[in-house]
Amino acid sequence: MAAPYDLVVIGAGPAGEKAAAQAAYWGKRVAVIDRQAHPGGTMVGGAVSSKTMREAALYLTGFRQRDVYEVGLDLGPSVAVERLRHRTNDVVRLMTESAIANLARHGIDVIHGEATLGPNRTVVVDGAGEGAPRVIPAEVIIITTGSRPFRPPGIAFDDPCILDADAAALIDRPLRSLVVVGGGAVGCEFASIFTALGADVVLVDSGPRLLPFMDGEISDLLAATFRDMGMRVLQGA
Repeated sequence: MAAPYDLVVIGAGPAGEKAAAQAAYWGKRVAVIDRQAHPGGTMVGGAVSSKTMREAALYLTGFRQRDVYEVGLDLGPSVAVERLRHRTNDVVRLMTESAIANLARHGIDVIHGEATLGPNRTVVVDGAGEGAPRVIPAEVIIITTGSRPFRPPGIAFDDPCILDADAAALIDRPLRSLVVVGGGAVGCEFASIFTALGADVVLVDSGPRLLPFMDGEISDLLAATFRDMGMRVLQGA
């Protein structure tokens, strides 16, 4: 059995990275376990990708300047998507490199493999090397494995025309039309991205307003802004 760590963090996304770095800063012996080849979590998944996509889409299509200058940029759907993907990949790469450097700077051990909780404050890591799984004792264990899009039963997500949030963040082709189901933060984000890229977007939500956790005035303003962009917003549907 390996020497014990003061802290073992399962999941090397933004939360896991920051928790590990903070403990290491105070002199603790820390390890981070992740099944991916590189740390990053949501930085290489939907979250950072979608944020970068949104900003790049608004910039490339001139949406931010239209109200002021009454002009926009017409790059063509294929060119816009290509540049959008290039920019998104650059940002993801830079943030992943930053996470790797931060863990190394704090002397944190990064272990690759599938982690499960074992008895007596241990973590069992399968795939960390050849042979039997590695058993790692720890004084404290933090689980920061993040989340993934919910896939309701009965929906054929193996159909290439049906996307969840992770798949939408990796889109590499222009879309002529799109129906976004759900008026929460993620749905509104992708609806605005593809509207800016010229797709005919319909945003559908079963509730009476978008972003129900926000003030009603903000939700109403967002819906009006989306309609001004050319999006169809169906609420209470």
